[in-house]
Amino acid sequence: MYMSKSKAISSVKTGNTIQSVYIEDLFGYYTYHLRVDSSNNLYIIYGDNGSGKTTILKLVFYILSTDSSKGYKTALANTKFKSIVVTLSNGIEVFAKRNESAKGGFLYGIRSNGNTYECNVGVEMEGGKPNGNIIVNRDEIINNKGYAALTQRIDELEMSVYFLKDNREVMASFKNQLRSRYKRNRAIFEQGLDYAIDGELLRRKANLEDAKSEIDRAFERFSDWIKSRVFRFSNIGEKNNKTIYMELIKSIADSNNNEDDSENKFDNKANILEQLKILSVRNKELSNFGLISDFDYESLATVLRGIASPSKLDIISKVLSPFIDGSNAKILALDEIYNVIISFINYVNEYFHDKEIRYSFHEGFWITHKNGENVPFNELSSGEKHLLLLWVNTITADTATIFIIDEPEISLNIKWQRRLLSSLLHFSSGRDIQFVVATHSVELLANNMDSVVRLVNEHV
Repeated sequence: MYMSKSKAISSVKTGNTIQSVYIEDLFGYYTYHLRVDSSNNLYIIYGDNGSGKTTILKLVFYILSTDSSKGYKTALANTKFKSIVVTLSNGIEVFAKRNESAKGGFLYGIRSNGNTYECNVGVEMEGGKPNGNIIVNRDEIINNKGYAALTQRIDELEMSVYFLKDNREVMASFKNQLRSRYKRNRAIFEQGLDYAIDGELLRRKANLEDAKSEIDRAFERFSDWIKSRVFRFSNIGEKNNKTIYMELIKSIADSNNNEDDSENKFDNKANILEQLKILSVRNKELSNFGLISDFDYESLATVLRGIASPSKLDIISKVLSPFIDGSNAKILALDEIYNVIISFINYVNEYFHDKEIRYSFHEGFWITHKNGENVPFNELSSGEKHLLLLWVNTITADTATIFIIDEPEISLNIKWQRRLLSSLLHFSSGRDIQFVVATHSVELLANNMDSVVRLVNEHV
């Protein structure tokens, strides 16, 4: 089986990774200055229970997010702190500040190359009641030109931040281009009764989506992620009939020309057969997953073995040259996605001892028990679900520059914890991703001490 030769990256090249996080008076009494080697792609926050690890992860995500529709700035307003400054490896600072440690409005800003852009984010009580929850004033988000200009500058950093919460729900820092289900429904009904049927179908589809488990949705997303890449490369190496016939005619004409200047990549029959053998093996690997159509290269090789005429071999070699080039181009284009699939399957099956995961392009992923019965994803153990969600979300978040994970060790046994971070780094190999992780796991810490940043309260 062909395996990728790529190794887990040990450093990131992008300028948009975290270099340090400064938090003053978190909850009124914790001040932390977390510094990290920004060339390292793993950043592990460790501290005692109650010291604010999860809150720090959330604050970093909220402050870097430019999605104004999810309540992230309201969450910032409801967290007690005096200031938070996230410094990126390119020197840019994104910050939120107050005059004192409290909940409520804050000054939001970005400092870049000596220039500071900032705006006030005001709040109000939900429902206007004194004992209501604090919410960001909608006008501060929707109509504030300063806020819009500030978030635009953050967007221009081309920094995608993903946050995988302890329940394995994924949040993204950027605004989804698709409208929410609520907005789609409302748009349909506002257009009148003619769309009532469409609206009902949309509601039913939405209810079915809601009924699916998080892990079912994750694997559907994974399958769609694979299909989108296969379709993207589907025409690579292919030629239309007109081009093929033109090349055939040219090859035959060249073979009868005393001044044959056409390129012949194959010196002899053995060379052709060797190329076909290689293609046969690679094509079989990809066609087993349905990524490419199966092709009987062996039948073609059998015909070639029976040809003795040098002139015929010369013509055939010229005809086969573009065919082999095209086949190699398609296989090379699909190599990356094949390596992701086979690597994922191998990792999962190494972890599982009584189950096996499989994949096909048309069926997606499925799991079978050693007794042959299919195992629904939602019937896996909590540890198995958490592990698969970690891997799937890491693979499919392929636009990420920063991936924040809260307590990745949840529900995992000691053996799995020891190998967890190395597997995440493997699945992100070749991509410039910085992982920011909060953990209690001694196993995760012991194997990655160079990446550990301990929470030390500067007030003490």
